[in-house]
Amino acid sequence: ATAEGLTDEEVAERLEKFGHNKLDHKEKSAILQFLLFMWNPLSWVMEMAAVVAIAVSNGGGQPPDWEDFVGIILLLLANSIIGFIEQRNAGNAVKALMEALAPEAKVKRNGEWKVIEASELVPGDIISVKLGDVIPADGRLTGKK
Repeated sequence: ATAEGLTDEEVAERLEKFGHNKLDHKEKSAILQFLLFMWNPLSWVMEMAAVVAIAVSNGGGQPPDWEDFVGIILLLLANSIIGFIEQRNAGNAVKALMEALAPEAKVKRNGEWKVIEASELVPGDIISVKLGDVIPADGRLTGKK
């Protein structure tokens, strides 16, 4: 880049080549996230205990131990629900933080300083940074003003 910054043509070319300055975020299915809380060693032990409560406890002509089975399943569900809610809340907090960080950048393009969205930065852009600014992209420091 020159001291005058990039031209509009150079910016369009680099946006085409490199894409926008943002991380792609794919939303996961809420149902799949919830079900994954039942796929871990602790859950496997609880699931086996529930099966044992039904299969093994009805020996000697006794009916299955439904109370233990239901209690174990309820504990498994409670554990999964609490973990799911905590993870969703943490994910929402991170999403809000990412949206708040460096939404705009002061950039020199076509010889003029202008404020643009940080996602529109491209390699080679000259950005202005002052004390306390969040730097919106990777960059190279130069001693020029």
